Formats: sequence, structure tokens, C-alpha cells
Amino acid sequence: ALTLSLSEARLVDPADTAARAPISVAGEAVLTARVTFSDGSELDVSDDARLAVASVPGCFDYGARRVLVVRGASCNTVAVGAAILGLSATASVPLVRFAQLELRLVSYPGEAHSAMRTLSVLRRVACT
Repeated sequence: ALTLSLSEARLVDPADTAARAPISVAGEAVLTARVTFSDGSELDVSDDARLAVASVPGCFDYGARRVLVVRGASCNTVAVGAAILGLSATASVPLVRFAQLELRLVSYPGEAHSAMRTLSVLRRVACT
């Protein structure tokens, strides 16, 4: 049997806000391919020239064991398929996107009336 795994549990379009610090979701992952034999032994075939992995246009490119999400990726899942020696398998992870950021501010020193205020617009505070 052929088993595929990706080094990341989720991926993101490198142009997405979630790819930048401090969120830093990865835009690429390393693909590992292992063949399991009937006696239970395993062989890593990730670097084997016979391993065929196809890129998916509009979603990801593949090269040198790396799955690279393309800018403007239109897929919701990065599903990588591979085949070797008549065996095939697929590994997939979700493609996530930045949705929203929520901040909670507490005044200093704490004031009872400030805890009840809701702000929907944040602006820079000038240094004084």
C-alpha cells in the first residue's frame, strides 16, 4: 500500500493575511510517500524518481517534495495524488483563509465604565 502525508495540517494562499506573522499559517508543505509491504515493513519512496505527483492548476504546484500553494488559489482543499509501481494514494489538507480578527482591549488603569464600551473601528494612537 502507498501512504502519503503532508508536513502541515492546513495550508494557506501565500498572499492571504493568515500567511503573515503573527498568524503564520504555512503556504507550503513537504510530501512524504511510504510503501508498506505485506510483511509490515515500510520503504520511504518520497525521493524515488518513479513517484508521479501531479500539480493541480489554480491550487498548488509540486516540485522537490514540496507542495506549494499558488497565489490566488481557488481550491478549498489541497488534495495531492501520487502513484508508484501501480499503487496510488491521496493526501489532503484544508486550504484556510483569513476571516476575521477580534481584539479585546482593557483600559489601564481599569475603569468600570470603559469595560462596557464596544469599539468597531481601531485607529493608531499618536505617541505623546
